[in-house]
Amino acid sequence: MESLLEIRNLKVEYHTYEGVISALDIEYLKLQKREILSLVGESGCGKSTLALSILKILPPNGIIKNGNIIFDGLDLVKMNEEQMKKIRGKRISIVFQDPRASFNPVFTIGEQITRVLITHKNLSKKESLQEVENLFKMVGLPDPKRIINSYPHELSTGMCQRALIAMALSCKPDLLIADEPTSALDVSIQAQIIELLRDLKNKIETSILYITHDLAVAAQLTERIAVMYAGNIVEIGNVEDIYDNPLHPYTYGLLKSIPKANTAKLETISGEVPDLFNPPSGCRFHPRCPYAIEVCKKQKPMLMNITENHSVSCFLYSEKNE
Repeated sequence: MESLLEIRNLKVEYHTYEGVISALDIEYLKLQKREILSLVGESGCGKSTLALSILKILPPNGIIKNGNIIFDGLDLVKMNEEQMKKIRGKRISIVFQDPRASFNPVFTIGEQITRVLITHKNLSKKESLQEVENLFKMVGLPDPKRIINSYPHELSTGMCQRALIAMALSCKPDLLIADEPTSALDVSIQAQIIELLRDLKNKIETSILYITHDLAVAAQLTERIAVMYAGNIVEIGNVEDIYDNPLHPYTYGLLKSIPKANTAKLETISGEVPDLFNPPSGCRFHPRCPYAIEVCKKQKPMLMNITENHSVSCFLYSEKNE
């Protein structure tokens, strides 16, 4: 399949009064056209930083130190702000975790979405309002006219999230980034949003980068999973590969820590998440890894292909791959 997004040797830092945080160090990540890829990892591992880097909306202290973000043949890292404005919202959209925080509370939902359509699609106010109604029907929102004239606080969290998804899809983007879009919702609404995203991906033929800490949610929605730890991609594979044959010790630990209905015991990964002000040398997971060998402490393992669709960043597989 043809690739839409390729991340190559991307390093991102946050400069603070306490020092420099090494937030991202991604060797390679690819998203194909019309694919849903899940990015999975613990809170603070750099998932949201990657999303902000793609859109180039990092906070002022965030710096892309080096690397490439190739989107449909264009290197976003080299683009200036005026060039990025033509891509954000039109060709790449994002849905954040908290839908109410994503809307301006002093404007109606309709006003905010029509502004996107007028800006990027040059529609008239009347045409944009009709388009918003169509979008609301597409995402399963009842009584579109009422919601168009509603303020964010007048809608439930689930309805706000659907409206936000409608706004993100209003220009039929090539790429939709969904950053933990179901974590603020109850379980039944989560399932509805997941089903909605799967359905919309086929309707508008968009690619989706789905960011989550929940492997179970990722398995329901996506075809492939990329596992992130402390700013690094440690494993990439099809859902079946990740679940049935996890290669990286961190992936294995994540799967073991999923609660199971037939046991009260909850397994955990030993140790603590590393301090990214001063990350461990070599493999960032080695202080917590029960299989670490001497080289893990000294060198960062490269991402290597074990099979055509399954890659891992771990020295345990170096000899097998040679």
